[in-house]
Amino acid sequence: MGSRGGALRWRGEMFSVEATSRTVDTYALIRDDRSLAVIPGAGWGRRPVRVLLDGAGRVDPGLVLFAAYVARGLTVDARIARWAVDRGGAAAGGRGHGEQRRLREWCT
Repeated sequence: MGSRGGALRWRGEMFSVEATSRTVDTYALIRDDRSLAVIPGAGWGRRPVRVLLDGAGRVDPGLVLFAAYVARGLTVDARIARWAVDRGGAAAGGRGHGEQRRLREWCT
C-alpha cells in the first residue's frame, strides 16, 4: 500500500483505501467506485474517531475497524515523510534517525 492508499483484501473481496484530499489526512474505504466509509487519519486521541458510513449498504464492522487502522498508519507515514522533506531529508538519509523515531512515537 502506497503512502496515499492502495488495495485491501477483506474476506476474499477487494477494496481500496484512498486519500480523499491532497492536503487533509482523510481516507475513503472504496469498493466498486463507491465510497463505503470516510475515515479521518488525524484527530485520534481521547475522543472516539468519527467514521462516516454510507447509509446505502451494510459494511462489516471489522472491515471499518481495519480500514481505520490502515488510515491512521498512512497518516503517520505521510507526516513522517513531510517532516523529513521539511528537515532537508535528514531523516531519510540516516542522520536524525532518533528524531524520526521520536516523531513516530509522538504521532501514534
